[in-house]
Amino acid sequence: MKLHPKISEFRKSVGYDTVRKSRVVSGSEFDLSKREAKDKDERTLRQYFCIWGVKDDYGTMPIKGCFSKSIKERGPNTDAPYKITALYMHNLRDSVGLPVVLEEDEIGLYAEVPILKGIQVCDELVIRHKAGVCNNGSYGFEYIWDKMEYDEDADAIIMKECNLKEISFVTLGSQDVTYGVRGASLIDESLQRETEEFIKSIPQKHRLEMRGLISRYISLAQNEPPKKNLKALGNGKPKKGAIDYNFLTNNF
Repeated sequence: MKLHPKISEFRKSVGYDTVRKSRVVSGSEFDLSKREAKDKDERTLRQYFCIWGVKDDYGTMPIKGCFSKSIKERGPNTDAPYKITALYMHNLRDSVGLPVVLEEDEIGLYAEVPILKGIQVCDELVIRHKAGVCNNGSYGFEYIWDKMEYDEDADAIIMKECNLKEISFVTLGSQDVTYGVRGASLIDESLQRETEEFIKSIPQKHRLEMRGLISRYISLAQNEPPKKNLKALGNGKPKKGAIDYNFLTNNF
């Protein structure tokens, strides 16, 4: 199958081999407590991990049905030896549980995950999610190139199917809308807007990496005592006339 030039260009930018990427939804625009939980245990976290029809940083747009094959083959109600797993910050070492609910609805990809007990990162996730400081969702997947189409009106690459590998609870998102179950937002809104504007100003190929770095720094800041959070800038100065990514990543 011959790919649309826009898709071929995108494939070249991310690599010809099918690689796992992540897409994120952020914020707390809707109160999903109105949706009745199938699992009402206090450690079961409810979350949307993808929203339909919203372009991400790469200009791709997932639509309803793109995860259906993966869920049918490796979802909660299957006997697959490797099921779709919930992670923390896309870290394969930090699996936090297996979804008991994983389904597509009219909004996006919804899941309910009973979080494991007796593991530090899992206990921390429950606290952060309920406090609203880590209630964003993301997903890891493999592209299926012949299941992607370019939409000229939306100027987006429509993802009709992908190979869903995992879902992740994260701090910072890349889609412009959000559907965290718990709506508390402890992040200053103006700072959040400035951060989003900065991320959109850098080249697309660096945006997801920058979001990941910021999320990791936020996570570290929440764990470390205040004194350890203080860091003096290096003696060097950022380059003039362009964003100096090395200076940013080395000093923040």
